[in-house]
Amino acid sequence: MSAILDRILKQIGDQEIIEKLLSLPKQDLNSLLLELFERQVDKLTPADILKMYHSGRFATPSEADPARFHSLEVQLLSAAQEMDIKTVLLSPSAPLGSCSSFGCVDQYNVISALRGTETLSDPSNMLAIIIADKLKNRVESNISPLHYATTSRVVRAQAFSGKGFFSHFGLFCMVSSGKDMGSYSSEKELLQKHLLFYKG
Repeated sequence: MSAILDRILKQIGDQEIIEKLLSLPKQDLNSLLLELFERQVDKLTPADILKMYHSGRFATPSEADPARFHSLEVQLLSAAQEMDIKTVLLSPSAPLGSCSSFGCVDQYNVISALRGTETLSDPSNMLAIIIADKLKNRVESNISPLHYATTSRVVRAQAFSGKGFFSHFGLFCMVSSGKDMGSYSSEKELLQKHLLFYKG
């Protein structure tokens, strides 16, 4: 990516343009990017859209049977609810940086978007954010363990290739939170809940 970036900066004729743009307030940078996309889209024709659909990898539909896929989702979420695991229907968008800020995920492997968002790529991070927000606002307490689950379609920017591999796919995940009681007792209790779910 550095070679590509160097070429672009040389073409623009301003090696400092990235730092200048980053110095803008987030709202102003977002407004500028929205205008750039607006002008770019204004030049597109229906033929261009069809060409992008054919050559791109992010909008290609999956080969999975949608009825069987959604039936599996229902089974997993129903099983979670039967075990008193709260289920959540997530947005297809997540806060910008929700993967890379919490771990070693490179932001280049995520579909960054406008308005401070990115395309959902890891629902477990999103469940952790939701739980943290509920704890911070005292909507929930994890003195008794909290367990959340979801199914989501996610998109990742890594170069997947081969038959049956797509940039988007479905995931089921559970995230739990509990108070640290020492001697890893909380972690053991949370892990046991997860193992019991998958054993069932």
